[in-house]
Amino acid sequence: QRLVRTEDLKGRKAAVLVGSDLTQEEGRLAQEFAQKMLGGATVLHFGTPGIEKSSDDAAADALLKRKSKTANLHGLEKLGIQGYSSLPAGTQAVVVLGSGRATLPRLEGVPVYGIGVFRRKDAERFAAVLPGQAFAEKDGTVVNFEGVEQKFRRAVAPPRECKSLSETMMMWSNY
Repeated sequence: QRLVRTEDLKGRKAAVLVGSDLTQEEGRLAQEFAQKMLGGATVLHFGTPGIEKSSDDAAADALLKRKSKTANLHGLEKLGIQGYSSLPAGTQAVVVLGSGRATLPRLEGVPVYGIGVFRRKDAERFAAVLPGQAFAEKDGTVVNFEGVEQKFRRAVAPPRECKSLSETMMMWSNY
């Protein structure tokens, strides 16, 4: 099996799906990558089924729980990333970025390339997967449902030589 290069996506209409379990920094990186390396591909976020935008989120109990089960739904919208409802017409390839918590929508009829952490059932359908770091293995910023930015530090070291999203995209772009 050969490596996938950004050149493999050139000339194809691509979309980038960003899990709302990614950080603000990773969301901005996805936007830059889509613009520079994928010809201005559409960037959309996904996360909790039934929660397409922050206005769909609400309290799920009287204490702390929210309907959205991912940490940065509100932050990605603050970056201008719209929620996924369907792929843009004519999409020929999809790049998915995730940290493991966001639920990937069903994608059929196009090759899907993943960067990050995914459930086995999702990754098995991908044309290729590049590993990434889970939420607890990285530093970053999220924006909570009240609009407050919250910075955090990694809780555990990533396994072996697992790369950050920025390192993976840089290497992929230069391959």
